[in-house]
Amino acid sequence: MLVPAKGSERNGLLKPLYPKGSTKIWLARDPALSAFDSIHVALSSLGEVQVNPRLPTPAEMEKFQALAVLAWKPTTPDFSSPEILRASDGGAPLLWAVARTGDGLVIPGPLTPLTWPISLRQIFDSLNQASNAKQAA
Repeated sequence: MLVPAKGSERNGLLKPLYPKGSTKIWLARDPALSAFDSIHVALSSLGEVQVNPRLPTPAEMEKFQALAVLAWKPTTPDFSSPEILRASDGGAPLLWAVARTGDGLVIPGPLTPLTWPISLRQIFDSLNQASNAKQAA
């Protein structure tokens, strides 16, 4: 039997799991991926997202506090570790997520992508790390 929530209990249930911040996020999404994207939705619930079909230039990245990269696989042309490092001007991206890594697939460069599915907690933690790093700089 369900009991209706009262007052503060109801308010707690309606409150988002994570607060929306003001972090500006450049989302570079591989054009081969669908625009119907749950990671984009999750990022949008946490900050201000600008979706692009490519990585930013270092000059463009100066206007953003975080970089999220979504690609089919870690070796996708223009969405691999060396390109991500250049786009972020040597810093690590907020989030690099791929649909698959494959058996025996060599990932070039020092970054390691997350493989889908990823949790809202992973996205939130990454966003906070990026926001805290920019504030400390």
